[in-house]
Amino acid sequence: MSYLPSKHKIKLFDYSIINPDDYPDGICTYFVMGLESGRIKIGRTKNLKSRMSAINCDCSEVVIVVGIIAGDVEEEIHEKFSNYRIKGEWFDGIILGEVCKILDSEAKKNNN
Repeated sequence: MSYLPSKHKIKLFDYSIINPDDYPDGICTYFVMGLESGRIKIGRTKNLKSRMSAINCDCSEVVIVVGIIAGDVEEEIHEKFSNYRIKGEWFDGIILGEVCKILDSEAKKNNN
């Protein structure tokens, strides 16, 4: 069974919008989701396009970008969702709503 949350629109991520110069130390924290399992991976990288290629090679399902945050807040986000950790950087998809709230909050901060 595929996991596609009805209230969240899923679209292909446009990597051209990422400018590493916009991020502290060129690092962003990313949130990706497996379309079949709904699991969410939270990580950090200096090159999201390359990282996504590696993740998609390693996974047995299609993985898409849910969103990114400027800078390295991976450890803080991992701690916040520690009760939902499945393994390593992968978390139960039940956190998707909270992840979207974090991303919305970050977007509002950056637009002010």
